[in-house]
Amino acid sequence: MDYSPFNSGGKEELPEFRRNLYSELEKAAGNRYAISVTGLRRIGKSTMLKQILSKKGGAYFSFDEQRYQNVESLCAVIEAFLGDGAKTIVLDEIGNVPEWGGTIKKYYDRGGVKFFLSGSCSLKVMQGAESLAGRLFDHYLPPMQFDEYLRMDGKAQGKSLWKMQAHEEELEAFMRRGAFPELHNDTEADAKKYVNGLADKIVYDDIPSRWNVEHRAKLADLAKYCATFSSSMLSVASVSKTLGISRGTIDDYLLYLAKSYLVFVVREEGSYARALQKSKKAFVSCPAIYSALSDSFSEGAMAEVAVFDRLCAWGKEVKFYREGGREVDFIYEGVPIEVKFRRYIKDEDFSGLEHYLKARKKEFGIMVTKDVFDVKKIGKMRVLQVPLSVFLSAGNFGVLLEARE
Repeated sequence: MDYSPFNSGGKEELPEFRRNLYSELEKAAGNRYAISVTGLRRIGKSTMLKQILSKKGGAYFSFDEQRYQNVESLCAVIEAFLGDGAKTIVLDEIGNVPEWGGTIKKYYDRGGVKFFLSGSCSLKVMQGAESLAGRLFDHYLPPMQFDEYLRMDGKAQGKSLWKMQAHEEELEAFMRRGAFPELHNDTEADAKKYVNGLADKIVYDDIPSRWNVEHRAKLADLAKYCATFSSSMLSVASVSKTLGISRGTIDDYLLYLAKSYLVFVVREEGSYARALQKSKKAFVSCPAIYSALSDSFSEGAMAEVAVFDRLCAWGKEVKFYREGGREVDFIYEGVPIEVKFRRYIKDEDFSGLEHYLKARKKEFGIMVTKDVFDVKKIGKMRVLQVPLSVFLSAGNFGVLLEARE
């Protein structure tokens, strides 16, 4: 098969730049399990898997075209590759093939081949994925992060907290287009057009091809609503009334948007049963999508979306706190994080953090600012005030925790 130069022993011109996840996948290439990479469309999944192939060797095929989205084509592709002696096979957008899981299981169980799979929808919810239980390890590729964006420009960030530098000029460009590697040098206008087209593809094509969507225009309206009101409290009853569709349909559509990595729902801190009954928030997946889709632009809201995106990329569950009229934007690994994207911070801006720390008997919190970089002491409590650009470029959450000491 000549769908890719790799399939005939050739090479494909690929960027030198490597996403953060690349090294993890490179290590995983040595084990026997099937590996899946999922994430939003156009963030570099295919490129990264081809980079793995360029080093390891193997074969590549994409199921993005409808004519190949069937089990017969999937079997034909795998048989052809195995016949050519391929030991590593990359199957891009495999979720487009109905009942793909049973087919991959059949060849996996025979042994002698390593599968890398990718999809723009969570493979875990796709029909047939249960066939690969215990055999498939999923990796989430987030939109490109600010530390990667800087690295792409050759601007390495310090590895310890107090040696890190603010990159405000680069941050402004990143917020508008940085999530998508191929937009790195595009204008803001071109980036916005690109992201709007991407959202339309997800809403009008991808989601309806996987789930029953009766009102595609309403689904698009919901995505735009979630962008416009990202970081605000989300009332399903209110949205239902505004859009003129049932609450159950709103809940279903939010699930579809989340599984397609376009919109995420965040719940209050607490037990799962309690959280289901309480308030929730919706966030679009990255600031570039907020910038393109939102009808009411706010620097503060975009900063919150950026912080949310960064926390999701670090891999742990994100929640928020709301009690007694006090609120904290995010709770991550038990650490409260408040976003105040402005130059001047007042004492009352710390009230939510202080309330949470006292209520939970904790002593450390984080406030994300525009340019204040300091530690504020409130009795025994310490609050790291960190510029957004520094927060987003930290290689891991542990770097920020250095301020606890």
